[in-house]
Amino acid sequence: DTQLKSSTSNTNSVSLSNLVVATNYKLWINTVCGSKLSATSDTLYFSTLNPCGPVTGLKNEIISSTKAKLTWDSISGSPVKEWTVRYKLKGDSVWTSASPVKVNSILLTGLKADSTYNWQVRSDCNEGSSNYKDTVSFKLNPPCDEPKDLKAENVNSTSA
Repeated sequence: DTQLKSSTSNTNSVSLSNLVVATNYKLWINTVCGSKLSATSDTLYFSTLNPCGPVTGLKNEIISSTKAKLTWDSISGSPVKEWTVRYKLKGDSVWTSASPVKVNSILLTGLKADSTYNWQVRSDCNEGSSNYKDTVSFKLNPPCDEPKDLKAENVNSTSA
């Protein structure tokens, strides 16, 4: 919590500026009566907002046994400058962070076939970042190798 120091107003309200984004504050007020101060008011608690809100609409599309495309909603007019995606194999404790992207999708490659992954995304703004909110999972298929060394046997005029 941040304690606000001193501010003066000739009305029954005060405007505070240059506060820090997403910060908890405590505020106390005194009335100035000539050269004396009144008793201090009860504590007023408030928090400034983080304009970089949580990401919504998380979806995934399996591209191959080792690739997945991840997408999420883009909010028009929001202060988001980029998004950061992190992912991990289900059951692992360590997340891998992908490089931040400036569009609302990313293609993950080089993944482990026939495995389940968890992923999250956060929005990054000039004033800070949102939290990683939802966790979404996807399951990659086992590899499907192309047929090789094909040959035709017992070929005759009407069958093979």
